[in-house]
Amino acid sequence: DSYTVDCEGVRILLCSDGLSNHIDNAEIGEIISKCENAESAINTLIDKANENGGSDNITAILIITDGNAAFTED
Repeated sequence: DSYTVDCEGVRILLCSDGLSNHIDNAEIGEIISKCENAESAINTLIDKANENGGSDNITAILIITDGNAAFTED
């Protein structure tokens, strides 16, 4: 089976605890919703985490959808 889901404008953040331990969820959401693109959002998040202590490695991936996504189920 396959189907399509309308997911325009959805933003999905995958990150390590190096980021999430230094920025609360509300602020993360605010940053990723206001930035023009994924690169600027990630740079802002990493800078903010470092400003707040940055005591661990920081890894982050931000996916911004711009249309439909297709999924397949087995």
